[in-house]
Amino acid sequence: MLSDRSVPHARANKVWHWQAMSKDGSLASGRIAAPSRQQAIQRLAQQYEWMTRIKRSYRQRHVRNNASCWALRLTTLSQLLAAGIGLAEALHQQAQAAVNDQEFLFWDDLSERVSSGMPLSAALEHTGIAKVLVLAVPLISLAEQSGGLTHTLANLALQLEKRLALQQRLIAPMRYPALIAAVSIVMMIAMMSYIVPVFRDLYGKEGEALPLATSMLFSLSTLLCDHTLVLLVSLCAALVPCALAWRTRGQWLHRLPFIGSMVRSAARIELLDSLALGQRSNIGLDITLSRLGDNYHGIAVGEILKQLTRGFSIAESIRQSAGFSAHTLSIIANGTRCGRLAAAFEHAALLEQRQLERRLGRVELLIEPLMMLALTLGLGAIVVALYLPVFDLGQRL
Repeated sequence: MLSDRSVPHARANKVWHWQAMSKDGSLASGRIAAPSRQQAIQRLAQQYEWMTRIKRSYRQRHVRNNASCWALRLTTLSQLLAAGIGLAEALHQQAQAAVNDQEFLFWDDLSERVSSGMPLSAALEHTGIAKVLVLAVPLISLAEQSGGLTHTLANLALQLEKRLALQQRLIAPMRYPALIAAVSIVMMIAMMSYIVPVFRDLYGKEGEALPLATSMLFSLSTLLCDHTLVLLVSLCAALVPCALAWRTRGQWLHRLPFIGSMVRSAARIELLDSLALGQRSNIGLDITLSRLGDNYHGIAVGEILKQLTRGFSIAESIRQSAGFSAHTLSIIANGTRCGRLAAAFEHAALLEQRQLERRLGRVELLIEPLMMLALTLGLGAIVVALYLPVFDLGQRL
């Protein structure tokens, strides 16, 4: 979601649908951003002879600022520029094609900034794109000077799409187990709430002589049935810090014992892709590294930058700080010697991605059988605990 600082006038402006007649008698329609109805009419009166309709729009939805949205925005803008449309007109067309008011205000703000003479790179600096793609602003700034804006926007969109594909690949092995776990929990709660109480009433006052497993199961079922509201409130209260922690996952996810290694591997791939993109666009390694910050998902980028400024090569700089394999370092060192550092970074990223793919493949082979085993053991334990008294009674007879 865009903040108030990201779009200074977006909150003050309202969106108005209008229809007007031009001097030649043709009808035109569209949307316009203005703080009030009167100001919207005054702006439109400069271009059109007669206003036939103006109505406030209420299609309010938050604008997302994630990688998926930016990839679509940059791709569309690149295609419009490739078709020969000017930048200001392309931004205006994007605004008119927006699906909701907040997205319209986003593009309208960019269009106004660019129309007033502000470079696109400076205008985008207010939108938060640097949080999604750190090299976007310097790359677009260079492209504006060299005239390759269309190609640069397409490359940035491709970079974001590759990052999204990598993120989806990391999440994919957990989707099926998460679904199985959710279904298992719901089934166990349903059994504890509806089936176990039936057996508890059936056994009646024989609870004192029941096996330990059965007694514990009945106690847990009683606790769940008698304190359902308290448990639900406790669960909701526990979800709040979990949601807050998830919003800052970039600071701690790479430290987890098992998942952290794969997150760090994905961060190394993104780092290499960023360095390759910077090299292809003639951006220095120091500028690229400084844009990434001091710590990038567990990679000490700040330490790499310090070593680089001391005169060490990029391969030597990342040897102790980034956890790259010997093969990756060898590729980067060879690229430095041959003067093909961008291609070396691309090959190194491909090697790291293949290694990550192999690890994810092993995880997928292990995690699904383990989840099925856990489900079987959990439901089986409940069933066995319910029928233990029956088995004891059969032995007595």
